[in-house]
Amino acid sequence: MEQVSKAQGGWIGTWAIALIGLTAATADQALFAYAMPDIAKAFGLETVTLGWVVSLSFGLAVIGVTLSGMLTDRIGRKWSFTVLLVASALCVGLHSIAQNFTQLAILRILGFAISAGLYPVTSTLVLEAAPARLRGLASGSLQMAYPIGFFLAASFAAPLLEHGGWRTLFLIAFVVAPIGLILGLLLKEPDTFVQASNRVSNRPDGRKGIRALLAPNLLRITIICVVGTFLINLAISAFIYFVPTYLVEARGFSSPDAARLAGTAFGIGAIGYILAALVGEFVLSRRDTFVIWCCIGALAIIWAMWGATTDLMLLAGLGFAVMFLFGSEAVRMPLVGELYPTSVRATGTAVGGSVGVALGSFVSPVLLTSVQSETGWEMAFTLAGVIPIIIGALTFLLLPSPRRGQLAEVPADAH
Repeated sequence: MEQVSKAQGGWIGTWAIALIGLTAATADQALFAYAMPDIAKAFGLETVTLGWVVSLSFGLAVIGVTLSGMLTDRIGRKWSFTVLLVASALCVGLHSIAQNFTQLAILRILGFAISAGLYPVTSTLVLEAAPARLRGLASGSLQMAYPIGFFLAASFAAPLLEHGGWRTLFLIAFVVAPIGLILGLLLKEPDTFVQASNRVSNRPDGRKGIRALLAPNLLRITIICVVGTFLINLAISAFIYFVPTYLVEARGFSSPDAARLAGTAFGIGAIGYILAALVGEFVLSRRDTFVIWCCIGALAIIWAMWGATTDLMLLAGLGFAVMFLFGSEAVRMPLVGELYPTSVRATGTAVGGSVGVALGSFVSPVLLTSVQSETGWEMAFTLAGVIPIIIGALTFLLLPSPRRGQLAEVPADAH
């Protein structure tokens, strides 16, 4: 396998490729959120029906991220990244020619499940490639792909929805597929993974995959990460996929204007990722930074929903919610990755870092739309979002807090 030389600054190239690929994949998936109001009109759907599609997407993603983590620990980070990025882009592109809603739903569910696997893969890539003194900052800043992807998608969505219709949005993904192939060919395998693979392959009793996570030294960590992340992502998923619909139904925005405002909020919020990464790297522990960021984000959602009386106040509230709630990912993913040894880091990051995301996002759309139909949007975001955020954030206080830049290297088969 090819190797990256950190001494020569090769990790920066790995970081850049991972950021570009993850941003492109996120933008592809974000197009569905901006197109949902028009898709509902085109097929005569209720909001709850789209909620089920989003939920099933995340339900299958539970399997997708787990398999991607196991695959990445076996065949390497480079080829897993390439296959997942290209395949997910093709699924999104095919949205544009779906003949009926059933076809569209299948493509959405499959495409998202594949795309979700990129998060543990890219996080592991950067965590292993970056030097210790910058590991948290490098891995944390990678999470900016989320708001940047949604911001870029909104930039395309607003004019295309006005002039071309919702199907034209998804044609963008056909451009991402060849870009993904090029990025994959340029990517190099981290030295850390190459060395760990050689050690494990030479040990007849070495455990890899899900079995290793059942060892006592890792099981408690995994359970806490999954439960806490699940609760927090009840809110994050609701925010991502239903804020445009909320703006249309509750605030009277048009679909293009809702896309512009939501996209601008994501653009503003991107700074929260850098702030969280810097604070978690140089001021507080990543664990404590994560808890603080989540709690501030929860308060921002309350203010946006209940206190914002003008469009500018609404934009500020949504922007702050993204800045802190979403920005917390800049410390959560490095924190989770640092808790697992190299031989199972991608699998551990997938299960401990991403399965909770998928599970929370699986439950959230149906939960939110069901509560919304009874109480209205503001109360739905409060009950199904803000309260779980607070509980989930406090759950993370049960985790150990690794020293900055320290990767766990406890044998994966320790008992």
